[in-house]
Amino acid sequence: PRVRFSPNGHALATLTSNGARVWSTDADYVATRVCRLSTEHHWAQLLPDQPVKDLCPA
Repeated sequence: PRVRFSPNGHALATLTSNGARVWSTDADYVATRVCRLSTEHHWAQLLPDQPVKDLCPA
C-alpha cells in the first residue's frame, strides 16, 4: 500500500490493490464520524472484553 499526506496535512490518501481512498485528518470530523457509526454491536465486535462506553459528547 502507498500512503501520502496532502501538502496542507488535512488529508491522507491511500492506494491499495482495492483502489484509492482519501481520509480526513481533521480530529473533530473523525470523532463525529466515529460517534455516528459506533453502536453497542460495533463495540462488542471490536472490544469484546471491554464494557460499552459512550464516546460521543452529549
